[in-house]
Amino acid sequence: MSRSSKPLNSLTLISSPYHVGLRAHPIHGSRVSEGPDYLISSGLISRLQTYGLPIHQLEIPPVANDFEGEIGRTFELIRRVATAVVHCGMRDVNELEKDRVEGSDMGVVWGDAAKKVDFVGGLRRELDERFQGSDGASLVHLDVDAIDASLGKANAFACTGGLFEDDVEGCMVAISERTNEAHFIWNFLGGNLVLFDNV
Repeated sequence: MSRSSKPLNSLTLISSPYHVGLRAHPIHGSRVSEGPDYLISSGLISRLQTYGLPIHQLEIPPVANDFEGEIGRTFELIRRVATAVVHCGMRDVNELEKDRVEGSDMGVVWGDAAKKVDFVGGLRRELDERFQGSDGASLVHLDVDAIDASLGKANAFACTGGLFEDDVEGCMVAISERTNEAHFIWNFLGGNLVLFDNV
């Protein structure tokens, strides 16, 4: 089912600087959504330009005034950036959060601190079910706290049971085999960051 790789002719940086639909602001008492702005202000665009490709920037419009509640705002943001959403490596959630995810249209490959998870196999199954042989585009949204905390503490949400380097690479291969076009978001949730040298 693999497809030949196509050379990139541009890069699009899609920024969604929100947490539960809200932008970081002192009135909210949270800095969780500062990651995208932090990366851009730290020179992400100039780093991407070293690849010699045109860089396009797109910021997802705010939803706070149009949708009520954390879930409503969050799902609207997800809807705006992807038509088929699969979370890989989600873990350390309470029962209410788990019920909401499993009762939604999102696919999920759960992480597990107690055992090794076949993230790549799980993602392949989810993508096969959702794309059903179509040649659509995909949006890869990598929250860095999906990576196992033993590799580095990305933020306060990092924990064990996440993806390792081979898992991330394998998932990217699975995505490239099943879609003609892939967009990538690398998301840090928070302003105090630990960068990874080998991931």
